[in-house]
Amino acid sequence: MNNYAVGGFSNGDFNYLNIDAAAYGPEGLVMQASLQRISDDNKDWRDTDYLVSAALGKQMNEQLQLGFNAYYSRAESYNINWQQNTENVSVEWTYAPYVRWTDIDNNQGWDLELKQLAGRYRYVQGRAFYYVNQAWSVGLIANIRNTDNLSDNYELQTQYWFNQHVALKLGLGSALDSGSGLNSMSLLLTARF
Repeated sequence: MNNYAVGGFSNGDFNYLNIDAAAYGPEGLVMQASLQRISDDNKDWRDTDYLVSAALGKQMNEQLQLGFNAYYSRAESYNINWQQNTENVSVEWTYAPYVRWTDIDNNQGWDLELKQLAGRYRYVQGRAFYYVNQAWSVGLIANIRNTDNLSDNYELQTQYWFNQHVALKLGLGSALDSGSGLNSMSLLLTARF
């Protein structure tokens, strides 16, 4: 079944938009695309990040899916001060494989995925979700960063589909190091068509 979803939130000067699409073709072919836009605006600066991804994969059997991702990342930063305005733009292309294992029977079971992501920072993401039933899932997302000066992040998430078109996702995360407390929170309303 093909899947198309739009999600996002806005909190004052901070805005997030996510658009996802997945299409399933003959002989286990899987095509996915997504667009993320994050913007943070205030009187002194404006930061906007875009991440566009496309993936082509193959369902090897009922559980195993292997594929390849391509990412286009664009970061725009505009600083405003009384002496001089500055604008910086950085663009990056990244390519990486992914693996996904799904074992769901009677609307219950595991969905596991491992992939490299790119954007403002490169990192490896592992996802482990358990589907309690068709509407509700709980899981862990681990973002392992590739640099020494950035902390990893581990976020517990839960998602509930109120019907086949609308879902709410909530997550709380931490770097889990000695001085780290809560450092991420996800609250996302998703509409699926």
